[in-house]
Amino acid sequence: MSEKHLSTQFDSELTSVSSQVMELGGLVESQIRQAIYALSQFSVEVANEVTAREARVNAMEIEIDRDLSSIIARRQPTARDLRLLIAISKTTGNLERVGDEAARIARHPDGDLVVTDRWGREDRFAAVLVTTQSWLLTTQIAVEESLFSHKMWMALDRTRYMQSSKTFVMVDRPFWKDKDPETGRDVMSMTLTDRLTRGTYLFDNGPDKPAVICLSYAWMGDALKMLPQTPEKRVKLALQALKKIYPKVDIASHIIGDPICVSWEADPYFLGAFKGALPGHYRYNQRMYAHFKQDQLPQQQRGIFIAGDDVSWTPAWVEGAVQTSLNAVWGIVQHLGGHTHAANPGPGDVFDTLGPIALPE
Repeated sequence: MSEKHLSTQFDSELTSVSSQVMELGGLVESQIRQAIYALSQFSVEVANEVTAREARVNAMEIEIDRDLSSIIARRQPTARDLRLLIAISKTTGNLERVGDEAARIARHPDGDLVVTDRWGREDRFAAVLVTTQSWLLTTQIAVEESLFSHKMWMALDRTRYMQSSKTFVMVDRPFWKDKDPETGRDVMSMTLTDRLTRGTYLFDNGPDKPAVICLSYAWMGDALKMLPQTPEKRVKLALQALKKIYPKVDIASHIIGDPICVSWEADPYFLGAFKGALPGHYRYNQRMYAHFKQDQLPQQQRGIFIAGDDVSWTPAWVEGAVQTSLNAVWGIVQHLGGHTHAANPGPGDVFDTLGPIALPE
């Protein structure tokens, strides 16, 4: 097959996946608008449409990820083409956190909340749900100070996020499944260690096909050691550490393409991977978790809600994100004048009995 023909096919695949991303963006935007309308108008019909569309959004994201993996594995792109594919991959993930694109949240004189996005477009809402990392409320989004109490601002700002980094490389094949002639075992396996790499994970798509190694998944101090390093230096440090564990395995000889590195603390829309509360932070966590129950708040502080794993008692796990989202939904329904059925109480209805204790100030 000619080089020109291969290039044409590659360009066609890039165009196709780019079109899919544009379609996904349109679906997500439409879904958000429908969700807001359903919530404000108590429209069950529109809410069902949002739910039905969610399946399509999820399927498209999976399809795009699969296509990207296939292109990278088959074409082994480098330089500009690889950077484009990485950007597309990040875009599909970012579409699920479009709330990060808000630039300002303020109170309108008529009582509504005004959200201004990064492009200057303003929308007014009776209620706003914020699902970003709490630090973004003081770094990326200009939030009117009166929307939260001083103690709540203290809790949001003093949330402690843990650093975390990952370093990925593509390899020519899953060589770790080769057998050691002396032991009969695989020459390498998933590895947890107290060395710099901390966690090393192996991913393959079948024998003799390109595969991926997460050379290092590190946290806190070890992640900070990686933070200022170039991708090439990160790979070098990881290989040096793994060489001491697997002295007979030449990992470097199997690497193809450029490394991909992630440091969550360096991402302006994360500023850390997940919350890691310190002793003495119980009061902060309780304030954030209980914020959805707003009947005792001043009127000026009502209508803005927070949710996410960092608001919960189980940070870094999806259960916490789901739980605080359900709490926020109950709070928003109450704020808009609705209520739950007496036979099926919501989290706020039983919060005084089952909720975490508020310590004396």
